[in-house]
Amino acid sequence: MTMYIQIGTVLAVLGCCFLLAAAISYTRNRKRPLYRKKMPKKAYAPAFIESISRAYFSAGDIRGMLNVLSEKWKGGTAGKRIPAALSYIEGSRYRDYETALFLYLSDGSTECDQVLEQILQKEILKQRGLICKKTD
Repeated sequence: MTMYIQIGTVLAVLGCCFLLAAAISYTRNRKRPLYRKKMPKKAYAPAFIESISRAYFSAGDIRGMLNVLSEKWKGGTAGKRIPAALSYIEGSRYRDYETALFLYLSDGSTECDQVLEQILQKEILKQRGLICKKTD
């Protein structure tokens, strides 16, 4: 009888070890979303900041703007930040445009933040169905 208890105990311990190894393997192999990775702090070139507004006007919405930018700018700081902003919009819990633009796409400069603020205001006005304000 004690032999069966010992065999059962060994099998239970082996089963727990197997489940623990499977859980560790699952968490290690799971891919982290791009928006969870560290973003570079390097400032954008002025040409990129100008292309943000052009991409918004050509695409018509923020998601399309990010797709256009990702096709054009594949390297450097923009090449890492644009896919992170797209990943946030597509896979995060909240999926809001403000966080995607100002936290993941913006480099923190005032020029970039002004352009993104104008884009966000136009998107909000478009969602509300109001006429866009004329900006200088």
